Amino acid sequence: SFRVENSQEVSDDIVSFQEDPVAGWAISGWSLSSPGKDDDKSLYSSGDHAYALTQKEFDRAGSISFYVKNGSGNLKFLLDGELKAKWFGQEDWGYYAYSVPAGMHVFRWECETEGTFLDSVVFTPGKEQHTPGEIYGGGTVFYLDSTGLHGLIAAFQDGRYNGRPEIPWGCYGLNILSGNRAQSATDGAGNTWAIIQDCDRDQIAARYCYELITLHDDSIQDDWYLPALTELHSLYKNRAVLEGLGGEYYWSSTSFSSNAASVFNFMDGSHHGAHRNIPNVSGPVAAEIHVRPIRNF
Repeated sequence: SFRVENSQEVSDDIVSFQEDPVAGWAISGWSLSSPGKDDDKSLYSSGDHAYALTQKEFDRAGSISFYVKNGSGNLKFLLDGELKAKWFGQEDWGYYAYSVPAGMHVFRWECETEGTFLDSVVFTPGKEQHTPGEIYGGGTVFYLDSTGLHGLIAAFQDGRYNGRPEIPWGCYGLNILSGNRAQSATDGAGNTWAIIQDCDRDQIAARYCYELITLHDDSIQDDWYLPALTELHSLYKNRAVLEGLGGEYYWSSTSFSSNAASVFNFMDGSHHGAHRNIPNVSGPVAAEIHVRPIRNF
């Protein structure tokens, strides 16, 4: 039947959601159904608004993991009432893991329509895990390194100055000479710092990211930067987990020349140089070049 583990020991107290209340769980709109991820049963959202919630205490920071097979309805996972992840549209069984701080927490799954399967929930204090699409560290995780513990986070929204999402790279004709000279294809933080040192113009892409401050999970994030070209490519490849991507073109922090900087086309995955002062000049991509701040963890 639907499998739950706590501290690596399988719990056998879940037998039937239809007949017996489950110790420590509150459930509505879900039923036991086939298929299961590893056996013949899993939770199945059978109502218009299904929810399942439980409360667990973590004696140290760790993670929760589970498998989802999503149907036609939107599924949300919330930790202590805060959205941690959500799924859209149909997909096969997928494994997902999310960080959990130490302390007592409420875990809740909500599904708007029938057709979604949930199985193999595991609570693991002491083992941190992450999944692309996780809401964490002030934004959305879109890239993980080989350890699965570190990676890149994108801000929830594109940058805006005075309500406008089109922000110039700035300082047309200026050679960036500080630090790495904004030449790196991989070090967006270094590029951003170099641009800020040499370009004193207000309301440019790098400055927006550099000065961005967010508050999430009672912690302040003030280390955002304009992604380098390779980091922006990772953002493009994992764009399915992000919301609010409003532009066809996005600035990188990688300088192309003293007059241009590298932009990435989110429609076809191509990249090229563009006039640094767009949108204040005319040109083939003058309509919109957006900015999406990122940070690492």
